[in-house]
Amino acid sequence: MSGADGATLPAACIYHIATAAELRRHCDGVAYAPPSLAREGFLHCTATPATLLLVARDYFGAVHEPIVLLAIDPARVSAELRYEAPAPIDGGGTAHLASGEAFPHLYGPLDLAAVLGVAEIQRDGDAFVWPAAFGPLAAWLA
Repeated sequence: MSGADGATLPAACIYHIATAAELRRHCDGVAYAPPSLAREGFLHCTATPATLLLVARDYFGAVHEPIVLLAIDPARVSAELRYEAPAPIDGGGTAHLASGEAFPHLYGPLDLAAVLGVAEIQRDGDAFVWPAAFGPLAAWLA
């Protein structure tokens, strides 16, 4: 997987998924803090690409606007990061819960400096496909 500069993303990378509009609307140039952070107390993330694609299908399958994912370096976040049992969101599917893995939850805004890259994920029927490359967040937000 390639990051914003074409380099391979680190294995310890975590991922957050959002609509393109939500990402643009809730980035203030320093951090990303969507309304779900205030409502739920943390940002939902995933630890693997496979799980992220299942989350996309479970929660974003009916969304008709572009869906983006952020590749995040957990060593660069300033908010507390906890690996916890899944916290399902009402109205979502359950395929992403089958593995029983712990999910990274970020208990505060996401520092934009921790974002290694952003990419739009494409649909393949009722599923999503992992992007070939990630671009720099600053360029994507411009």
